[in-house]
Amino acid sequence: MEITKSKEISDYITERVMFYFREVSNIPRGSGNETAIADYLVKFGENLKKKVVVKRIEEKVEGKQTHDVIISVDGTKGYEHCETVVLQAHIDMVCQKSPESNHDFLKDPIEYSEIDGIIKANGTTLGADDGIGVATILAILESDKISHPPLEALFTSDEEQDMTGAMAVKNTHIKGTKLINIDTETEGVFYYGCAGGINANFDLPARYVPTPDKIEFYEIHISGLQGGHSGVQIDQKHANAHKLLGRILYQLVNYFSEQKAPFSIADIKGGDAKNVITLEASVIVGIHPENKQDLENEVQKCLATFKNEYAGVEPDMNITTEEVDKHFEKVLSDETLEKLVSALVLIPNDVLAQHTEIKDLVETSCNLGVLSLDSERILMVSFIRSFFESKKQYVVDQMKILAGFIGADFSVDADFPNWQPDTDSNLVKRFRKSYNDVFGKDPVFQSIHAGLECGHFARTFTDMDMIACGPTITGAHTIKESLEAKTVGMIVELLIDVLQKMNEEVSDDNHDCGTDLMMSAAEEKPAHVCQCIR
Repeated sequence: MEITKSKEISDYITERVMFYFREVSNIPRGSGNETAIADYLVKFGENLKKKVVVKRIEEKVEGKQTHDVIISVDGTKGYEHCETVVLQAHIDMVCQKSPESNHDFLKDPIEYSEIDGIIKANGTTLGADDGIGVATILAILESDKISHPPLEALFTSDEEQDMTGAMAVKNTHIKGTKLINIDTETEGVFYYGCAGGINANFDLPARYVPTPDKIEFYEIHISGLQGGHSGVQIDQKHANAHKLLGRILYQLVNYFSEQKAPFSIADIKGGDAKNVITLEASVIVGIHPENKQDLENEVQKCLATFKNEYAGVEPDMNITTEEVDKHFEKVLSDETLEKLVSALVLIPNDVLAQHTEIKDLVETSCNLGVLSLDSERILMVSFIRSFFESKKQYVVDQMKILAGFIGADFSVDADFPNWQPDTDSNLVKRFRKSYNDVFGKDPVFQSIHAGLECGHFARTFTDMDMIACGPTITGAHTIKESLEAKTVGMIVELLIDVLQKMNEEVSDDNHDCGTDLMMSAAEEKPAHVCQCIR
């Protein structure tokens, strides 16, 4: 069959993408549970009906086992001597579910359906981030109907937690000089730079005392928040349940102290993902039963304050107070309670700085994403992001000082670098031209306030030309995650065009280049991303 770039072929490959998305969704693949999906990819590569090389990278990085897979295929006729192109996606997903869901992420497939062109899961994260990227690459590798240069498909593990999969990739593993990352969330918007990030860990010793006499327990539960991705949605002013809980506890500690009435904490629970804006949290407090109404009144005052502050952003916010049908034999000591509340109130959170040169771009942010209590410690983990290593370190220093004040052990990990934009990128030029050729309009190029594995690749492969793309995904990292089906076909059609033109020269000569969403802060006009960038 003659190789062609017709719409008929792209539609067929899109069907195969959705087939592989179903295949991938049937395999549990939360971060740290990637052996099965890696096995699937190896088997896929070995069964391809073409000359193929399959490699598996299983190394320990920062104490974690990686499960990377690389599948290499030759270029098609006439493209054998083109530069090798790397197609890259990550194999893990964020595992979140609704309170009423019985889904077991260790063994259950993701159940999803399509309604009016929107694909959503049933009470869980969908895993389109980045299952759809994986599926797209598989469909391209499988096809014998499109022209392309030599390809290396790089599938990395643990992207959603610590990016150890990307860290495990060495310059001896791949030989490609151009890398297309398929892990973004807005069709028509392409990334050529990203923020770096680091985890800041507070490990506060939990000291307990016997529960005083005549104490009853009540659960204060925050729910109904939007949540969201702690990078790309941090500028949408969504409330963080951990920070709200800290303010509630601060209010209650002060109130009950003034009333000379007992107040204690028996348990506290929050989010378990550092890169998710926490949408639910709860605490079990102990008080005298005669102070129940006071407790409810103070909590409702906080709710009224928060609703006023987050009007138009958190319409479904709710805070409830319910008696707990359980007696706790011990509660946190007053000293530990004070340290916990201080940390929840003082740990930096939300947008900390806007970029000084690029309009509307968040420069530095922080998200308190993990809060847990056990018999020995209180663990709090914040995720710091910045386009500047110096600013990232400054926030780390702030947290380290705070940890010292409250007597918490402090550590950092999962440090990943930013990806500096290349204003003369050959891939940017190629994607701009192909997008205009295929869709008759200009795309957008920008940097993103989120971590992409390209940051690690930029450090490892200093001469690698990179770009990031993907179909439209909304609500990533939450149970509201959805995939816009038609944009999958658009990405497929675009990638086919880009790959088939890799044997052609591309130039910006006489080109009225597409504008970037990033704006100059000093000038109210777009900044270009080709050679005429300012």
